[in-house]
Amino acid sequence: LIDPLYLYGIVAGLVAYFVAARSRRAAFVAATIGTLLLQVVHLVELIVTDSPGTVNLGGGGVFDATIIAGVLAVLLDELIGETRERLGGGHHEEK
Repeated sequence: LIDPLYLYGIVAGLVAYFVAARSRRAAFVAATIGTLLLQVVHLVELIVTDSPGTVNLGGGGVFDATIIAGVLAVLLDELIGETRERLGGGHHEEK
């Protein structure tokens, strides 16, 4: 249904939107750092279980996933934020 490459950005965008006060910066950081931490956790798993495998932090797949996740998280936050503003009758300052 959903390509795993896009799933990181969708989840990070939703979490950052609802946790970090609708911040697009937080969405981008959450998505990019989350994707990189996923690779670090995978490396630790390979070391602990003594399993054969590789981790490419600078490879095309991880780099693409990191960038796509960050951009998708920002776009999702922007879409949700603008939709909520329009449905709510405009921009309201939070206190």
